[in-house]
Amino acid sequence: MKKKQRFSIILLISVLVSGCLHPDITRDTKVLADDSDKQERSASTKPAYPPPAKPKKPPRKKKTVPVYPEPVKEETPPARKTPVAPPPKEPPPRKPPKAKPDKVLEVQYGKASYYGDKFHGKPTASGELYDRNKLTAAHRTLPFGTICRVTNIETGRAVRVRVNDRGPFVKGRIIDVSYKAAKRLDIIKSGVIDVKVEVLKYGK
Repeated sequence: MKKKQRFSIILLISVLVSGCLHPDITRDTKVLADDSDKQERSASTKPAYPPPAKPKKPPRKKKTVPVYPEPVKEETPPARKTPVAPPPKEPPPRKPPKAKPDKVLEVQYGKASYYGDKFHGKPTASGELYDRNKLTAAHRTLPFGTICRVTNIETGRAVRVRVNDRGPFVKGRIIDVSYKAAKRLDIIKSGVIDVKVEVLKYGK
């Protein structure tokens, strides 16, 4: 026991001496002693088993907006235009054929008269009955069936007649025409007019 006491006293003295000489060393020893005390305290307070690990939260999934593909527009082919046939062109109106000038075979000038109503229905020199409503005439020399054009020289009116009788037997007159022909030549009022007789076709 005495040896132990001596040793502790010597150690205490050496520490005091060294602390006086080197105060920094004493401070460091105190800091070390404090740190060792803290470590011992913390070791005594720490539990013997490790704390349970906190469960990790799963990462939040980002909301993804569904992206739908744009509908494909089907291009409809343009409707084919059916060709419309143009309306048929109307043929231009036909011009009436120009009347060929009659070939005049003979021309006579003189006076003309017309038949009276008393001769209507009576036989002519050709044997044909006189009809006041037909275009006929009487001539002294032209054959029966001859076609003549009789023209009123004063007015220019003309008519075609067919010779089927003989006459007139009055001096200065060259032809007698039917009542219908006389109306066209405007003879009814005057009774006698100056005419031009053109032979277009001789009868047989």
